[in-house]
Amino acid sequence: MINMKKYAGGKTPYELFSEAVDRKDQDSADTIALNDHKHKVEIAYRYYERAMDSQKLGLLTSSTVLSRIKQPLLGMYSSICKLVKDFRTWHFNNNPQTYNNVCPYCTINSANTTEHILPKEMYPEYAVNVFNLIPACSECNSFKREDIFDHNGKIFTINFYTDTLPDIRYLFARITSIEGGVQFEYYLENRNGVDVNLYALLERHFQRFHLIDRFYDKAVQELPNIINYFKCENITCEVDYDNAASKLIRKTDEDAKAYGRNHWRIVMNYDAATSPVFKSYIMSQLNLTT
Repeated sequence: MINMKKYAGGKTPYELFSEAVDRKDQDSADTIALNDHKHKVEIAYRYYERAMDSQKLGLLTSSTVLSRIKQPLLGMYSSICKLVKDFRTWHFNNNPQTYNNVCPYCTINSANTTEHILPKEMYPEYAVNVFNLIPACSECNSFKREDIFDHNGKIFTINFYTDTLPDIRYLFARITSIEGGVQFEYYLENRNGVDVNLYALLERHFQRFHLIDRFYDKAVQELPNIINYFKCENITCEVDYDNAASKLIRKTDEDAKAYGRNHWRIVMNYDAATSPVFKSYIMSQLNLTT
């Protein structure tokens, strides 16, 4: 997981909204309502930006006035409308290519939807506010639903624009022997001193989106690739294995610059390369001893 750049395409979110309204049928009742309330939308967008900058989006209340034109505001949003398509193009062009069309919430699936940070049903005035949009996958979208807070009243979703993610590890993989092989089980642990409030948010995010179980499933799929890496390294003794493991660690350190140190694959590769259990398994597969 890594932070994402918020939209900076040369126009403000309100200017994009205004242009989108101008592209609509000016004689329709919805467009007339939107034009009549443009100033209120502009004010709401200012409130959003202030709340975002102060990391208090969860405290932002929906506009009572704009709720009266909820349907016209919701009608502005479509996954194929120009504003959303242009936003997605900008987003993928200006963030690391390793996350091109990848869901930031899980780092697993393709970002086949555009998620609303503040749900559009509750906050229709932000339905096409580009600061409130982020590409995501339909699976994470279904886990998030229209909620903002968990049952304890705590925000559960990482805001990849404003929550500064740590560059130190909090995600780890426990490697154990099983009949016929090894398995990777992910877990969170604050052993490296992540801010306690941020770590609590990470825990809530992982729980809400079922990431530990989903990462386990990905590890099962990825395991043959790591095994094949070692098998192709011409290992004939323990020293050869250690050299191959060091090589994998160096590659993982470089990959982490683009994927993030807590990406499920980065964690899997690093913990495999440093695990005595995994080493013993590979050496046995090669009919070698440690």
